[in-house]
Amino acid sequence: MNKEGTHMPKPRRVTLIYIVADSASVREGLTSLVDAAGLEVRPCRSVMEFLQKARSLRECCVLLDLEIILDCSPSLRETLQYIARVLPFVALSSTDGPAPRRLACELGAKSFFHKPVDSQELLDVIECLTQRDGQGS
Repeated sequence: MNKEGTHMPKPRRVTLIYIVADSASVREGLTSLVDAAGLEVRPCRSVMEFLQKARSLRECCVLLDLEIILDCSPSLRETLQYIARVLPFVALSSTDGPAPRRLACELGAKSFFHKPVDSQELLDVIECLTQRDGQGS
């Protein structure tokens, strides 16, 4: 209850996960994992497809395969940087090292995973990132 004695709405838990990866096997594997965890999942083959599908950026989390960024224009990278400021964003990469980690940081990723990812670890991070009220991290 708030000061006036009325009930405050409960914070809404984010349950929609976008998976943005150009590799069908990565999309399918992550989609199965996230779906099995009871979360709604929307796989996307490209950043443009994600931007077209995303209706509300306040109630979702994005798993982004960094390899897809290599083909993105500077304006799409800027768009991703903006999106990363308003929603939880997890970077995935098939290579580990300073370059992909720096890119993840520049894009504003909340977490970075080297593929293949530890399924439970990724689900734990998603759980942590989605326990928010939709008002930002």
